[in-house]
Amino acid sequence: HMSRYPVTNAQFAPFIAAGGYNTERYWTPAGWEARQKENWTEPRYWGDPTLNLSNHPVVGVSWYEAYAYTQWLSALTGQTIHLPTEQQWEKAARGTDGRVYPWGDEWDETLCNNGKTGIGRTSAVGCFPGGTSPYGLHDMSGNVWEWCLTAYNDGSNDVNRTDERVLRGGSWDI
Repeated sequence: HMSRYPVTNAQFAPFIAAGGYNTERYWTPAGWEARQKENWTEPRYWGDPTLNLSNHPVVGVSWYEAYAYTQWLSALTGQTIHLPTEQQWEKAARGTDGRVYPWGDEWDETLCNNGKTGIGRTSAVGCFPGGTSPYGLHDMSGNVWEWCLTAYNDGSNDVNRTDERVLRGGSWDI
């Protein structure tokens, strides 16, 4: 199971309000250390009114912040929620038929928020329904990069490692 849309600012705001940035149990040890060192209290760009619209995806979050959010949401809902592994993300975006993009094999700049749309920032989640994946997931290409659980260097899914993590999807400005 994966979320139909990227996490929005409206969905992330309760994590901040509930003290998620001040609750160590939601963070990996390295994430907590980074949060303290950098004095994170909210995502980068949180104060930018052009990027912090309620129905737009949250941006400027580190992998550690994204992970902490999933742990907070798990505690809140009583369900196990985690970032997808790279393999899970790829299947959700591409389906099982080997397609290159969520909508097929040919690039189509009209099916996702990218540098050619002229929007020049994030867009409301789900506003490019033609780009929906075979599993009904929106914004799997364009709009924002999405964090995966998987380490970039060797494919490990161990959350206690400090390796760089895999990003998938694409951005509104590429």
